[in-house]
Amino acid sequence: MAFAILFKLLPSAAVALASGAVYGHTWGSIYIIIGAWLGAIIAFLLTRMLGADIICRLSGHRINIEQEKSQSWLMWGLLVSRLIPVIPYDIVSYAMGLTPLKLWRFSLATLIGIIPTSFFSPM
Repeated sequence: MAFAILFKLLPSAAVALASGAVYGHTWGSIYIIIGAWLGAIIAFLLTRMLGADIICRLSGHRINIEQEKSQSWLMWGLLVSRLIPVIPYDIVSYAMGLTPLKLWRFSLATLIGIIPTSFFSPM
């Protein structure tokens, strides 16, 4: 699942269905949650390490968001986006790497948002 999120070689829904078929609903969902969570964190960190510099070089501007006030808003926005299954996890994860959102906040909001969609969606 982590590779499906990072590289888009396979659709995430296909991986989730296969996981459910092989491991059953409960264990398949747990594996999907762990894989999606790790994939999202890796995508976030890749953008955090590489993407911001590339964007700044291309645009000539630094992304400037007020750090203290934005942490809660970014975290809530991320959580809401994770609860909507049609919004792609990978794009959100890569985009959030460009913001000043702290890793622990990203990780927590992602995990909380992934759990309900993994257990209750047809994925």
